[in-house]
Amino acid sequence: MTGIDFDFLFRLDDLLRSSRRTARPRLVPLAAALALLFCLIRATAEAQALGELKGMVQDPTGSGVPNARLKLQNRSTSEESAAAADGTGQFEFTGLPLGHYILKVKAQGFEEAEVPVSVHADPGRPIQVRLEVAEDATQVDVTARLHSAPSAQDNLDAIPIDRGWLQNLPVKERDPLAVASLFTDPATARIGGPKIIVDGVESDGLDLPVSAIKTININQNPYSAEWARPGKGRLEVTTRKGSSRHYGGLLMYTLDNWRLDARDAFAPSRPPKQHGVWEGQLDGPAWKNVKFFIAGQYFVHQNSYAVTAQTPDALIMTNYGAPVRRTNLLGRLDFRPSPTTKFIFRYKFRDVSQRNQGVRGFNLPERAFDIFKREHQLYLSYLSTLSPAFLNELRLKVVHNSDEDYSRTDEPAIVVPGAFSGGGAQASLRLRENGGELADVATYIRGNHTMRFGAGLRPRIFSTYDAANFGGTFKFSSLASFTEGLPEVFTINQGNPQVYYHRQEFYSFFQDEVRLGSNLSVLMGLRYELQSNISHYNNFAPRLAFAYAPGGRRTVLRGGAGIFYNRQPPEMQEQTLLHDGRHLREVVISHAGFPSP
Repeated sequence: MTGIDFDFLFRLDDLLRSSRRTARPRLVPLAAALALLFCLIRATAEAQALGELKGMVQDPTGSGVPNARLKLQNRSTSEESAAAADGTGQFEFTGLPLGHYILKVKAQGFEEAEVPVSVHADPGRPIQVRLEVAEDATQVDVTARLHSAPSAQDNLDAIPIDRGWLQNLPVKERDPLAVASLFTDPATARIGGPKIIVDGVESDGLDLPVSAIKTININQNPYSAEWARPGKGRLEVTTRKGSSRHYGGLLMYTLDNWRLDARDAFAPSRPPKQHGVWEGQLDGPAWKNVKFFIAGQYFVHQNSYAVTAQTPDALIMTNYGAPVRRTNLLGRLDFRPSPTTKFIFRYKFRDVSQRNQGVRGFNLPERAFDIFKREHQLYLSYLSTLSPAFLNELRLKVVHNSDEDYSRTDEPAIVVPGAFSGGGAQASLRLRENGGELADVATYIRGNHTMRFGAGLRPRIFSTYDAANFGGTFKFSSLASFTEGLPEVFTINQGNPQVYYHRQEFYSFFQDEVRLGSNLSVLMGLRYELQSNISHYNNFAPRLAFAYAPGGRRTVLRGGAGIFYNRQPPEMQEQTLLHDGRHLREVVISHAGFPSP
């Protein structure tokens, strides 16, 4: 624009100078007309080169954030414009030169956000800037969405359990599931319990230090097509991230001693039980644009169980110790190389040692067996804001699990109902699992539509060695038959206890929330799931939900329906392979000899 304007003025100046020597009286009106025309063209061009930017600042739930402070920086000239959101989170910038900008948003109790935006000549649709709650926030100001349609994805009876609940409630053994499981559907106990989702990825358990958990949400968006379970059948867990401003730490110890407990009625004395939990955390900025969070938990359970058994020689009443040790570690790095991209690296370690298990009641100490479990998990998330209306997240999880059970002795088991159980526990298990998950999920907002779609793949490889009851089990009908050495039956497993198998689980989904006017929104979705070990492919799961606010909007009617599939657990495939007639066989001998059948 500057070069063209200068060239035009130069030519006009030449024309005026030449006119003085030729036909000056006739060209003066012409020059004035040309100058007036130039001013009109320039004013029109400048008016056309300006645009505006409108939008709304929202909290993680979609509610408006009032009084947020905004700065708009031009990428080319670095010029800045400032504005503030109103009481409902709405903001507006006017008179902006066309081009590309960086929008910076600050609000009390929220993390600062930077979003790339573009200003065009034609007014675009309002943008939405969603803020994350700051880790060290003590106060957050939000406003109710009185002037927007109720969202079908929101659920007012959703139960958020934040860090304050988890830290202050007297939870047994510092187990976060002890509180969260109280609010899930009891029917999930028949299908392995609620599905646990940690940072958007399914997990087999919640083996995390309590201080590493930011929130646990139950019954949030019950009919979402993104998940395989309904709202009360899953726990959505978000882990904490470090602070970008200061360093912080925590160290605590919880003790429960046996001297404060009552005596077991079947024990001769109070057993020396003791529960101790060490837990600590450290977080803060690592270097530029990187923050870290580290948390650890060490649990020691000096448990003891009462043994009350009648053997041919004597009545046994004693306490037997069964110590449990558990270590949980979590480390997380958050790296934001630019305002539009973010990386999350997370590593989780779990180690469990349970000794002298199974000794209680009629089971004698010789029936003890040990359990050892270990897990390594690596998680990577790449979050990209392609535009204010399009957000994409790529997630990757890699897992290695091991589970081992060993009997203290390999002697044949002896079972005398109502009297005692002795011999070896006949437990011998070695399980290895290598697997993970790769998923990509995107959110796109266009007009009154909020669309979310994605797909994921879970490959899993298993190696199982299950030599249970390879030493055999004698079962007697009574203590008298044991004294006479007359077992009722003898059972023993033989064959090859080693199996290898793998499976792939695939899923995809699409859902769209449509706001129909100011008092109605409808969520429509479809999910598809597939397991490689099952030859059934018609696994389409439609979902539908609505939210309607009639009259004065003080009442919101919500409803929904959907089809949900439960995946076949790996144990079913494992047992099918072990008992296929080629690997394991069970030998049953009635009235066998004793001690040699």
